[in-house]
Amino acid sequence: MDVLNGQVMDVGLTVIGYFAAAGLGMLLYATIESLKRRSTATSALSAESIRNSAAERASQLQYFDLRGQGGGTVSAASSAPLSVAPRPGRRDRVEIVRLARQMLIAGTTPERVRQTLPISEAELTLLQSFNVN
Repeated sequence: MDVLNGQVMDVGLTVIGYFAAAGLGMLLYATIESLKRRSTATSALSAESIRNSAAERASQLQYFDLRGQGGGTVSAASSAPLSVAPRPGRRDRVEIVRLARQMLIAGTTPERVRQTLPISEAELTLLQSFNVN
C-alpha cells in the first residue's frame, strides 16, 4: 500500500489546521472570560469607589443656609451633606411661579401673592409685566 507524499501533506495540513483552530478558540474563550470577570470586578470596585468618593465629598461639603435662619454664616450643623430629595412641604419653583401667575390673572393683589407664596419681588414684577401684555 503506497502512501503518496501529497496525501501525507494533506492529512498533516488538515491536522495542523484543526489544532490551530482549537488553539484560537481556546484563546478567544479565555479572553472573553477574563473580560467578563474583569468587568464584574470593575463594576464592584467602581460601585465601592463611588460610595467612598461620595462619602469623602459629603464630609468636605459646606454650604450657606439661605433660608434666613442663621444670618448667612456657616455653622457646624450646616456642614452636613446636601440631600438630593427636596424637603417635605417645599414646592418646586416652577409650580410656585405657575400658581403666582394664575393668582395674578385671577386679579389677586401682588401683596397677597407675596404673603401666600414664597416668591421674590423681582419674580412678581416680571410676572406682572408679562400679564400686562
